[in-house]
Amino acid sequence: MVKAIAITPDGNYLVSASSDRSVKIWHVSTDEEVTIEQITSFRAEYPLTCCTVASTVASNGSEKLTVIVGDESGQIRFLRPEGLELLL
Repeated sequence: MVKAIAITPDGNYLVSASSDRSVKIWHVSTDEEVTIEQITSFRAEYPLTCCTVASTVASNGSEKLTVIVGDESGQIRFLRPEGLELLL
């Protein structure tokens, strides 16, 4: 069951956190799941309860996305998927 969703600042991607301990990224315009190794291989120790996204600008000017998820034990994880192109 999906417990939380967040949308990237550019509005192109949706992130979901679920009670099955998984995080998924979806492309909003195509409704398709985006397959990124750092995300698809991640499984939290406990069911996830919240998520948010943040973007930062790297020194070379590129946008970097960080997905932050929290689980029911109170732990927070920071995931940095590579390969998502943010259009800000």
